[in-house]
Amino acid sequence: MVAATDPAVRERIERSETYRDPAVENDFHADVILHEDFDGNGEWRVEYRDDDGACYVTIFAGPKAEQRARDYFNALKSGTLKTARYRPAEH
Repeated sequence: MVAATDPAVRERIERSETYRDPAVENDFHADVILHEDFDGNGEWRVEYRDDDGACYVTIFAGPKAEQRARDYFNALKSGTLKTARYRPAEH
């Protein structure tokens, strides 16, 4: 891992949050991540994966994007909302 030297990048990293989703058995894919978009354009993202590594991304843009993303992230973290994942039909 490389340390961020740009103060703006470092600030974005410090404002990000992560929690482990207990519904995902694969520890490598269990993180749910809240962070500002890497381009620094004011958009915020909530990202998570399923056990197979498929990525789910919700992007918040516009007024109060950070607050809306944090509200969504906190609702997922608390269990108020559930993460939706594709589950193939079993044969």
